[in-house]
Amino acid sequence: MADPSLDLTGVRASLGALQQSIDQVEELRELRLDHANLRRGSWLHNARKYDLVRHQLESTRTKLAECLDALQERFDNSHELEACRLRYRDLKIRYDEAVSEFQDRISTLVAQLKAASSFGVIVPPNTARRIADLESQLTQSQIDLQVARNRQSALASELRESTTSLKAAQAEVTRLEAAIKRKSGRLRTLNDNYERRLRVADTTIATHTAELDRLQDRVSTLDRDLQKAPQRAQAAIFQRDQTRAAHIATQDRVSAARDTIARLEKRINKVERSQKSRQDLESAFAKLQQEKDDLAVQRDELLGQLGERFMEITDRRAERDQAQEKLSSIASLLPSAPGHKRTRSEFESPTPSARASKAARSTSSLSHASAPGHAPVSASPIELLSTAAAGQRATRSMSSSSSAGPPGHLHRSVRSAAKSGGRGSSSLPAASEAIVHSDSDESYSGSSRENSRFRRGRRGKRQWLSGVESRQERVWDAIRSSVGR
Repeated sequence: MADPSLDLTGVRASLGALQQSIDQVEELRELRLDHANLRRGSWLHNARKYDLVRHQLESTRTKLAECLDALQERFDNSHELEACRLRYRDLKIRYDEAVSEFQDRISTLVAQLKAASSFGVIVPPNTARRIADLESQLTQSQIDLQVARNRQSALASELRESTTSLKAAQAEVTRLEAAIKRKSGRLRTLNDNYERRLRVADTTIATHTAELDRLQDRVSTLDRDLQKAPQRAQAAIFQRDQTRAAHIATQDRVSAARDTIARLEKRINKVERSQKSRQDLESAFAKLQQEKDDLAVQRDELLGQLGERFMEITDRRAERDQAQEKLSSIASLLPSAPGHKRTRSEFESPTPSARASKAARSTSSLSHASAPGHAPVSASPIELLSTAAAGQRATRSMSSSSSAGPPGHLHRSVRSAAKSGGRGSSSLPAASEAIVHSDSDESYSGSSRENSRFRRGRRGKRQWLSGVESRQERVWDAIRSSVGR
C-alpha cells in the first residue's frame, strides 16, 4: 500500500499546476469578453460553439472539483487514490485537448478578426494595447500552430497506426466503463459508509463532548475539593490526634481493666478459697453439731447414771448415819480416853472431805464462770462431763468422810439435782455446788489454811477457764460469721 502523504503531495502539486491553467483560462476568458465587445458580430456567429466549449469546460471543472473532493475525502485509501489519479489524468488529457481546441478556435477567431479588420473596421483607441498583445499572442499562436501542424502530420501517421488498436481501445473503454460503474457503486458504498461513520463520529463527538463537559465539571469539582483539601486534612489530622488520644485513653482503660480483672480474679480465688474453707467449716460445724448431739445424749445418760449414784449415795449416807449413831452409842459406853482420841480423829479426818469440797468448789466456779453466757456453746460437753465427774468424786469423798451434815438437807439437794439433770447443763453444777457447799459448811468451816489454798486454786482455775471460754467464743463467732456469709 502506497504512503497517503506522498500521494497527497503529488495531488497538491497537480492541483497547483491545474490552478495555473485555470488562471490562464480566466485570462483567456477576459480576452474573449473583450473580443466579444469588439467583434460582436463575429462572436455571435461562433456563440453556439463557444457555449458548447464553455459547457464542456464547466463540466470539466465540475468533474475536476468532484475529483478533487473525492481525492480530499478518500486520500487515506490508496486504491481509491490510484483510481482518482487515473481519472485525473484522463480529465487532464481531456482538458488539454479542450484547451488546444479552444486555442485553435481562438486562432480561427483571430484570423477572422484579421479578415474583418481588412475590411476597414474601426478599432477603438483604448484597445490598441490589447490588440498589440493579441497580435503578439497571435504570432506565438501561429508559431504554435506550425508546430501543431507538424505534430498533426506526425499524429496522422500515429492515427493511422492507432486505428488498428481502436477496437481494443473501445473494448478497454467498455471494460473501463464497467469498472467505472463498479467503482461508482463502490464510491456510493464508501460514501454511505463515510456518512454512516460520519454520523457515528458525530455521535461519538457528541458523547465525547458530553463526557468532556462532565469531566470538566468533575475537574472543577476536584478543584473545589482540592481547595477544601487543606481544611479536610487539618480536620483529619485533628481527628487523628483525637483518635490517638482516645486510643491511648482506651489503652489506659484496658490496662486498668486488666488490673481490675487481675484483682477480681485474685478476689475470686480468695472467695473460692473462702468458700472452700466455708465448706470445710460447715462440714466441721456439722461434725461438731453431730458430736454435740452425741454428747448431749451421753450427757443425758450420764445424768441418769448420776441420779442413780446420788440415790445410792443417799442410801449410803443413811447407812452411815445409822453407823455413826451406833458408833456414838458405843463410844458413850467406852471410857473417856478413847473418846478424846475419837474426837481428835474426827477433827483430823476432814482432809479427804476438804479435798472433795475443794473439787466441788472448783466445779461450782466452773459452772459460775460459764453461767454469764447462758448459752450451751460457752461450755463444751467435755467440761460438763468433767464437772459431773468432779461432783461424783466429791460425793464419794464426802460419803467416805466421818463428818456429815443433816441427812434431810443432803437428800433434798441430791434429789433436786437428780430432778433437774435432764433439763440442761447448768442444773448439774448448781446441784453439785449446793451439795458440796452444804457438806463443807456442815463439816469444815474452821480450816483457814485449807480455805486460803482453795481460794488461790479457784482463782487460777477461773482465770484459765475465762481464757478457754474467750477462745471458744472467738472460734464460735468465726464459725457463725462464715456460716452467715
